Amino acid sequence: MDLRRRVTPRRPALPRPPAQDLRGGRGRAAPARGRTDPLIRAADRGVLLDGCVRRFLRGGPLHDLRFFVRLHKALDPAADEVVARRLDYLRLLPAAPGLVAELALRRVRHLDHPDPADVVEAVEGLVFRAEVKLARAGLSWLDETVRASPALADDLAGALVLGFQHASYEVQGRAAQLVLKHRARFGGEAGGRIRDGLPALPQSLVARLNPHLVSDPAR
Repeated sequence: MDLRRRVTPRRPALPRPPAQDLRGGRGRAAPARGRTDPLIRAADRGVLLDGCVRRFLRGGPLHDLRFFVRLHKALDPAADEVVARRLDYLRLLPAAPGLVAELALRRVRHLDHPDPADVVEAVEGLVFRAEVKLARAGLSWLDETVRASPALADDLAGALVLGFQHASYEVQGRAAQLVLKHRARFGGEAGGRIRDGLPALPQSLVARLNPHLVSDPAR
């Protein structure tokens, strides 16, 4: 008997979507809910969820991912299933196609007792995005987090600087507004990062921020 040979257990295969869903393409209808139901009945939920998330992480054009978006929505993962995969969901926020990033955001946004480091990573990933909707969602999350946990303000200062650098004036303006709103909560180092980021802003926003930042006694 050859003891040198090892047998690696095979992982259950993710059921393949119908061929037309794999092809995708512009103008094709999204797969009907009924096409995902047989997969959900035939396979283990964990296998399906892992398969969807792995496929999202591989990236690619949105039309190649639509089937898996539909399947993930049909699975409707519970909070404990999201927690078990939270790092993968966080990885989707900065770079996945917009529809996939929105899916990931919905799953991680309202988890109970999130790890502060996860919140910082998620907010920065969202504000980094070019899409105004997602960037503003990140800033809204930042606002709620700082109001609930002022001690995290310094950790989230980097996300505000990313907001200063955004191509959208709307996002830049919201980031500036949050600096004014929470300025008393930033320590010296975080305040310095914010001041260093001001040149990325339009002059009109710098003019609004400068008097408040300069007059802050903490500086």
